[in-house]
Amino acid sequence: MASGSKTGSAAGDQGGAPMNLIIHYNKGLAEGASRLPIAPPAEAMDALIDYYEFVVLVPAQTYEGKSKVFSSEAKSCKEIDQSGPILDGQIEIAFRMGAGGKMSGSRSWSSQTLSKTFSVKVSDLPESFKKKPEVPKPGGKNDVHYSLTWDLDAAPVGQIEHETGGYWFDITGIDQEVVVGEKIHLKGFVAPRSMDPESGKWTIDNESAVKPIKKFEADHNRGQVIRLSDGDLSRKEITFFFTREGESEVAYKAKAGGQDVEAKVKFKVKKPAFDLVVTAAQSNTYGPLNTGLSNRGFDCCGRSLSAEDEAAARDCEELKREIEAEKDSAIRKMLQKRYDAKCRVVGLQYDGITFQAVPKDDTASAGEVQYVQLVRATTMRTEPDRGGWSREVAIEGLDGCYPYPLNLQPYGTKDAPGFTRPIYLFARSYMMYLMFRPKGEGNEWVPLKVYLWDWQGALECDAAGCRENRREAIFPSSGNGSDADEYPEWDYCSDPGR
Repeated sequence: MASGSKTGSAAGDQGGAPMNLIIHYNKGLAEGASRLPIAPPAEAMDALIDYYEFVVLVPAQTYEGKSKVFSSEAKSCKEIDQSGPILDGQIEIAFRMGAGGKMSGSRSWSSQTLSKTFSVKVSDLPESFKKKPEVPKPGGKNDVHYSLTWDLDAAPVGQIEHETGGYWFDITGIDQEVVVGEKIHLKGFVAPRSMDPESGKWTIDNESAVKPIKKFEADHNRGQVIRLSDGDLSRKEITFFFTREGESEVAYKAKAGGQDVEAKVKFKVKKPAFDLVVTAAQSNTYGPLNTGLSNRGFDCCGRSLSAEDEAAARDCEELKREIEAEKDSAIRKMLQKRYDAKCRVVGLQYDGITFQAVPKDDTASAGEVQYVQLVRATTMRTEPDRGGWSREVAIEGLDGCYPYPLNLQPYGTKDAPGFTRPIYLFARSYMMYLMFRPKGEGNEWVPLKVYLWDWQGALECDAAGCRENRREAIFPSSGNGSDADEYPEWDYCSDPGR
């Protein structure tokens, strides 16, 4: 009967052994989580740390050493030379990132008799990671001693993170699918963080196709697309919106440790599918104009109603509702006479053009729509013959309100221009834009469709009164909107009453 213990070393060629280093940067996620209204569980927060994992495969080894053997016959121990094979294995290190991104450390422990497969693992990560501090497990006979020391020096690499819902996610090299108008908020940096120069440069390729913008600023006074500047592209964090369908590779470049570092990510930009169906009447009506109240809830230009006129307009709207609700014909007739005497404005009015957006896919159905209408040109004549006074309004003015009132459910609007004396002829050219915004905080409006249309109406008057001059009428055509290549932009609001 013999027993004993072993000491010695393993020898073998490890040059060129396969190895892998993965660095996890999670502090950005922790910062975002701390701002949430309801804090995540403590165990989840514990997992949001910066750490690294290093794995190196160890080829087959031959161990050599001394073994103490107790001889029952001699009743004493003696040392004998001993050697043997160790099969392929690996060394795994999973540790928290040190100060300044340092990746070094050491660990020593004793364990059971050396196994035939060499596998060593060490970790200082929280229990939630389910990694054992030492493998093989310490204890037992403690006849094998392990000592592991490491000092890893990672070359600087670029990374790109995308902010979503307050969290930052590493998207370097991972294709991203987004929708036009979706907020793209990126942060570029160099890892390890100790080598980050805190400055870099963004590039967005295929700009002419996907047309990224910084934002779209709009009210009734002005509509303007703000483009990305060189200053925007030189910041660590950048926010922009793709406005056209296509693919674009976004890159962040920096210089760290005397090296040029670059990170890239490809965006696949999708556009929602819509039809814009336009139905245009081919007639006008001379009589009471459907003027309605001022467009409450919309940002509109034009002359504001005085308090007295506003009250009178509200009275007329209330009177109209009473007429519609009244079932007694005699009372309804009396109310109609009161309305005609107080509220009727006589003129020539177009019987209307309607625009209806029809979503054709799930992306379209999941977003919002609005309309923007621009006036391309306006001509008015205030005398019955062509020698009368006329005025032309400059190109690209907003038609009254931003956005244009969405007055047909669920995705439609209608326009019915008209005029009263002393105007005898009124002609206008328009551009109606259908715009889309994906649902979600911070997303932006983008143009999808546009439709150009013209209307002209004229009156002829004599001693017997006025009527439509049909000979000079011009009507728009029904049809479908075409794809919009550019944003509607304006620097004034067109008000024919001014």
